[in-house]
Amino acid sequence: MKLSSANEKIKREADVVESLKDKKEEIQKQLEYVQSQDFIEQEARNKLGLAKEGEIIIILPDEESLKKLSPRREEEQELLPEPNWKRWLGLFL
Repeated sequence: MKLSSANEKIKREADVVESLKDKKEEIQKQLEYVQSQDFIEQEARNKLGLAKEGEIIIILPDEESLKKLSPRREEEQELLPEPNWKRWLGLFL
């Protein structure tokens, strides 16, 4: 009985060791990526707003500003169908 429970415990611990090895490999891969030149360049571009020499940076305004700046066409508004509530109201009046 003791031998059987000891074997089960050994199997469980072996599974834990195996999962820890997998996690270690994953962390090592992530560490290698973080220390790579590609990651450093990406972070400098995204978080610090830096660029390579000779590159042109284009900053676009947010969506609301674009909507305010874009011309409105009356034709587009006329092409939209009436909402359902207006159609139902017209049906009963």
